[in-house]
Amino acid sequence: MKNIIPSTFDNFKQRELQRGLETCSTTEYKGYQIFMRAYNYSGIKYTISKFENGNKNILRNRNVNFADPYKFLEHAKDYIDNNLL
Repeated sequence: MKNIIPSTFDNFKQRELQRGLETCSTTEYKGYQIFMRAYNYSGIKYTISKFENGNKNILRNRNVNFADPYKFLEHAKDYIDNNLL
């Protein structure tokens, strides 16, 4: 199963690295920033952060081996809705 973030995601970036294709996306959601990074046939990760007074506060990191990027993004949004608001 490939972990590829679709190009329809916000602020999509893609680059070829030595370990394979890396895809990234940064999504703004209710004042929080969700940064997702994925590698082909490897893991997918999201980081939820918030910028306050010029400082970046990382609130949650989540890594999994394989996940549907759409469901994984929804998981991050649900975490914000249920735990951070």
